[in-house]
Amino acid sequence: MRCVMFTMETSKKRSTRGFFKTLGTALLALSFVSSLSQLPAKADNNGLNKMEMAGTVSESLVTPDELIVEINPAVVAYNVLAGMKAKSWTPITYQAWLVKFNSHSDLIAAIPFLRNHDDIYSFGRNFKLTQCSSSINYLNNTINGVGGNGLVDLPTDPHFPSEWHMAAVKCASNQPKETTTSFNGVVILDNGMANKSSNPDTQIMMDNYDVHGGGWNSSFDSTAKHGTMLATTLGAKWNNIATAGIQRTPRTWSVRLTQFGQGQITEADLLQGLMWTRAQVGNTSGYPMATAVPLNVRPPYSLSSIKYHPAFHAICKNMYQNFSGLTYVAAGNDGMYDNNPRVPYLNIVGACDKEGKILPSSNRGQCLTLLAPGKDIVCTDHAGNVVSG
Repeated sequence: MRCVMFTMETSKKRSTRGFFKTLGTALLALSFVSSLSQLPAKADNNGLNKMEMAGTVSESLVTPDELIVEINPAVVAYNVLAGMKAKSWTPITYQAWLVKFNSHSDLIAAIPFLRNHDDIYSFGRNFKLTQCSSSINYLNNTINGVGGNGLVDLPTDPHFPSEWHMAAVKCASNQPKETTTSFNGVVILDNGMANKSSNPDTQIMMDNYDVHGGGWNSSFDSTAKHGTMLATTLGAKWNNIATAGIQRTPRTWSVRLTQFGQGQITEADLLQGLMWTRAQVGNTSGYPMATAVPLNVRPPYSLSSIKYHPAFHAICKNMYQNFSGLTYVAAGNDGMYDNNPRVPYLNIVGACDKEGKILPSSNRGQCLTLLAPGKDIVCTDHAGNVVSG
């Protein structure tokens, strides 16, 4: 399943441009086409600024009575946070804290304090994030774990007619192979993945790291369907079977954003995952890394909005500037127009068909960086089934 990218911008390092183009393909491989046929709905940002949004976001989109607050890291955060009537506060990045309140009225009462305090950089609600995919079983086929074990020629691949291989998209050249000295790896921030194969030739990544439970583990694999599909689309050994990924010998980490892969993924979970990525994968060598985020919120509250997600933008910008890190975010499947501007440290990926036309179900707008395949994708779920959409 070798793929090509329809790209609007290239990566910041020419030597690894091929990898980042293919990563976008993997990310949006999970944004499967829906039955939508209508024109995208317009979604405005309503002129809200970051100090107004905490009290105006629909409660159905956020975790009740919680704020994400950025505090000047040069001061003692406790002294700042003690000025509010908060239930608890937990650090989630180098300058962002998850603040929980006993009631919504306490949250609203804290807004004037947050707005006027000189050491408060920003604040916003803790949004619930939606996984950007839906899938169906593909031909009721089952393979032996991630990537399969067979080594066959490409034409014998049973799923060859429906795949985004190079010939299908009229691309004559292959993507370059990265080296371990020029690329630090890619981190998938989702609900984990299942790797059932015992064959070392088909292992594509380390076990899941659980940011809440701590440590590496492979338990609760039944919850890891979405993360596994992304992982097997992104990379595996090139054995020319449907779920062998588009990137050769990838250095890939899977990070669970909820404890044991269970429960709602929130923006605070995502920030903790990004912080783990920054610390464990990023470095100052100048070699790039990539982070795949197959999660989003419907416009105008999408992750592309710095007004609604200032802490998310702050850490992504920090990773881009200081750790050569590029973050790829699925645009989402709401069929809506996203009016947020494009920024260099975020790559928002929309979904297209094999002709390069954006799908009706894909969100679109000036924030998009590139388009990638959004239908006829073949990958593996947590049970080893070949799935597609």
